[in-house]
Parts: sequence; C-alpha cells; structure tokens
Amino acid sequence: MRLVFFIILFLFHCNFKTKEENQKEELINYLINLWLSPKENCINYNLPDNPTYIDLKNQNVFSNCKRCHSPGESAVSYLDVEDYNSLRSKIIPFEPFNSTLYLSITTGNMSSYSNSCINSAVKKWIEKGGN
Repeated sequence: MRLVFFIILFLFHCNFKTKEENQKEELINYLINLWLSPKENCINYNLPDNPTYIDLKNQNVFSNCKRCHSPGESAVSYLDVEDYNSLRSKIIPFEPFNSTLYLSITTGNMSSYSNSCINSAVKKWIEKGGN
C-alpha cells in the first residue's frame, strides 16, 4: 500500500515543469511528511505574519537542529543555526523552493530530522524575506 502511494506521488511529482506549480510540490512534500511521520511530535509554532530569525529562534524552531548545527558542532556540520548569517547564507529571500535550507529539510538529507511544523515555519520565514 505504501509503495503504491509513493509511486503515485512520484509520478505526479515528475510532471512538474515550472516554478508556478510550487503549491502542488508543497502539498506533495506535506503528504510525504505526514505519511512518513504520522505520529510525529509536531509543535505548531506561534509565529507572526512576517516572522524574523529571532521569532524562529524564540519559538525554538531550530531546537532539533542544534544537536549538530550549533557553535560547538558547526565545524563538523558547516552550519550554525545559532548564527543568523550562517543560516541566511543558505536561503534565497522570498524563494523557499530555491533555498538550500528549505530543500534540505523538506526533501534533502535533513528531511528525516525535520517535520511539517519546522518546514512550515522555515518556509514562512523565507517567503517573508528571511530577515
């Protein structure tokens, strides 16, 4: 059953041609995350309409990331989530689907350490300019 679900999602995902279809891609990523982590402990972050890095930090959005991406660990991971400039270098303001950070946590090598709430918070931050 899971295999059929993923095959259908993959085939649907392969038909994407333009950036305008980002909403469909977001839905697919959300469904995949939901399917893979149905029992995830997901905190819906209380972010303002135009969140800043400080808002994400104050809501502990990056708490799961700090284990490997903090000042003491950043020499190994090459990214420090405690440092605004370090994170800012991994995004393209207003373009989450072209930002390394967002792609890493949604579909890349960090997706297994993330969840839909973290993804949504980071996406919202990038969409609003990543300040």
